Amino acid sequence: MKAAEIFSSLEDRIVRGELRAGDALPTVREAAELWQVNKNTVAAAYRMLQNAGLIYSAGRNGSVVGGPVAPHATTGWAPPPDGVIAANGGNPDRTLLPSALMVRAQLQKISTDPLLYGEADEAMPLMEWARASFDADGIPADSLFIGSGTMAVLDMVLRNCLAPGDLVALEDPAYATTVGLVRSIGLKTFPLAMDAQGVRPEALQAAIKAGCKAVILSTRAQNPTGICTSAERAKQLAPIVAKAKQTLFLDDDHSSLLELAPYRNLVAAHAERWLVTRSVSKFLGPDMRVAVAAGDALTVARIARAQAYSMGWVSSLLQRLVGGLLQQPAVHTLVRDAGKIYRERYRYMQKALRRIGIETTGTAGFNIWVPCADDASIAQSLIASGWHIRTGADFTLESAPGFRVTTAALDQAAADAFVAALAQALTARPPQLA
Repeated sequence: MKAAEIFSSLEDRIVRGELRAGDALPTVREAAELWQVNKNTVAAAYRMLQNAGLIYSAGRNGSVVGGPVAPHATTGWAPPPDGVIAANGGNPDRTLLPSALMVRAQLQKISTDPLLYGEADEAMPLMEWARASFDADGIPADSLFIGSGTMAVLDMVLRNCLAPGDLVALEDPAYATTVGLVRSIGLKTFPLAMDAQGVRPEALQAAIKAGCKAVILSTRAQNPTGICTSAERAKQLAPIVAKAKQTLFLDDDHSSLLELAPYRNLVAAHAERWLVTRSVSKFLGPDMRVAVAAGDALTVARIARAQAYSMGWVSSLLQRLVGGLLQQPAVHTLVRDAGKIYRERYRYMQKALRRIGIETTGTAGFNIWVPCADDASIAQSLIASGWHIRTGADFTLESAPGFRVTTAALDQAAADAFVAALAQALTARPPQLA
């Protein structure tokens, strides 16, 4: 039996659901005995599975199934059953996005002339907004890049600046899509423990000592927790970042213009190799697939070259639309007011959870992380009560289990109803709170 045959057999079992996410595979030695092949053959097959994103290394626990790629895997959002409220998808509140009327009005103002190959170029209004946005936070904007959303930018960075097998440090719990992306391209994850102020200094120091080639952070409104890096924590982390000359630091600042918390210029101010990304999905809508990035010249040059040889460029029509919207005072007012509402909803949910004895760690964001060792059972109980949450297995590396609730579209009445349903679920099947 060849490595490719072992790969195909296990891939088929994972895709069919015979092997499920979290299932441990036999050790290389055990598998070699089972299939009567050389251990190197098994190791090669496991590497192929890891590069395909189907399994990942869990340290002493060996190789673990990550699960097949499903249509909703990137967001955790799947259509809920009738009568069930989706509090699982990380979406913004549709009513707080620019209206169809505002978008149509902007479309009438921009050029819709068709462009041919070689004619596409960055739309100036979008570049102007990007420079102003980065400059306002002290982020050098000498080297800018426009990509098709933050995850597309991160994908290009990781593929073109790292090699399969490299270690990447991620906040723990981390954004599930980022975890999946890192594993899918054959990189290994290293957990960064957090507290209420952000990534813990000793965790970042350990990541650098372990040889992590990249560190991916969200210094404000972290997904899934809502943790925002404090000024004091940023000062503690700064010298660690500055000494890590060979490490690439990436800051996913997805909420940017909403100003859910002050921005801590940790990455651009102290790292030699760095990239800060800002997408418009949270305040213009997820279908506006545009992100701007600022970074060191080498990193930006690499991803610009990679994009030139793949998708080429982000639609100039979309760039002009997004740039035009971001130049409108009415849109800025809408976004500023939306940010205030999101902050209020997060805080209200946090207080409501505290009333039933659940303490959460976070400051502001679209999502809140509820520690719970029995998250799968609680999720089932909540579905029966009309609520759909996101269980925590996709988010955690080594941290305690829990589940994510998207608070962005939940007003006070909805938050009260959710917490009442959660309290009932906890009473009916008492889990061990993590």
